[in-house]
Amino acid sequence: MLQKMEAELLFDHPAARDLAVTELKRLGYDVELLDYIDEFEGVVLTPTVWIQVKGAYEGNDNEFFDEMAHFAERFNGDVVEAGYADDQLPQSA
Repeated sequence: MLQKMEAELLFDHPAARDLAVTELKRLGYDVELLDYIDEFEGVVLTPTVWIQVKGAYEGNDNEFFDEMAHFAERFNGDVVEAGYADDQLPQSA
């Protein structure tokens, strides 16, 4: 059964993020760019960029987390969190 899932991914470089976003959209996910900046005492540590991914997934939240983790690794990124979305797909009768 399809479940609505969401994930937050981060990438060390905007170019890697852009490639990942293109691929995620091709796979049918909605992607939102997040304006987070990693800072330590006012100093930007890395050009880390964040995205939020939403979409329907056939499987459970653990499988989705693993898929997003493997996906992010392909683009030198990482998954911060992934699982069921707060607003689920309507259940068919």
